[in-house]
Amino acid sequence: MKSIRRFFVVPALAALLALGATACSGASTASTAQTATAATRAPVAQGAHGFVKVAGEALGEVELRPEQRAEIEKLAQAAETRHAAGRADVKALLLDAADQIERGAVDRAALTPRLDQVLAKMDQARPEDQASLVKLHDVLDDAQRAAFVDALRERGKQRMMGARERGGGLWALGKDLALTPEQGATIREAVRDGMRAMHGAGEAEHARAGEGAGAEGAGHRGGHGWGGGRAMLEAFKQPKFDPTTFGPQGSFTERAKGKQEAAFAVAEKVLPVLTAEQRKTLAAKIRARANAEDPAAGF
Repeated sequence: MKSIRRFFVVPALAALLALGATACSGASTASTAQTATAATRAPVAQGAHGFVKVAGEALGEVELRPEQRAEIEKLAQAAETRHAAGRADVKALLLDAADQIERGAVDRAALTPRLDQVLAKMDQARPEDQASLVKLHDVLDDAQRAAFVDALRERGKQRMMGARERGGGLWALGKDLALTPEQGATIREAVRDGMRAMHGAGEAEHARAGEGAGAEGAGHRGGHGWGGGRAMLEAFKQPKFDPTTFGPQGSFTERAKGKQEAAFAVAEKVLPVLTAEQRKTLAAKIRARANAEDPAAGF
């Protein structure tokens, strides 16, 4: 079931890393002495969503000058506006998926173009997101960059620990749905198959991205998951920073195709195993997430 949830929200989560950059753009740089005398710590971008909100919380622990803070707030609002349509699309996609799950069948033909729409908007926003991340890098001095990265990492650890304490994954979902041992075994097998297929699609994607890039390019582009994020954060602390050298290359839509197929296959194996009441419970969970302030959070 974790794979099913990933299918519906991973594209949105991919956008959030870039989105966080947009919340963090600022004004021109200043000396360390100026920062020490005029800077203060206070919450930033409190009305933001997703990773913009997380980045704003981390920036709240960095000593910022008033002009930096004002510029960040303006750019955070610009990020909210730029990505509002994408968030609405994710919500609509989740609600449609919930309806299909409750009925007991996922309609690939209906969901695929909706997902492609989400991914296309991510691609459209990416250049501005990357440019904003460069601006953030330039506005902060060395100490501020390091403080921001440290605060961001700490928030990531706290969120992971909180998720573990609350419980999650297939075990928690199985408990909520009151799965029988037979249902659990079938679903675990389907999820394992799906994860293997997704991993294979990811390996093919990384291989394509690394072709002709050389050792340095492959090192930047071939990382998996948070590994690439860690590399980007380390690079962010350096005097020069180019976000285009990190992460997967090419269109989100093209890169997602293999993983989409795997996720659909999992859904098609799992839904027939669930009872009508179990599907209703699962659909209700997805609707609750879709209607939450930040639909992508918690997946």
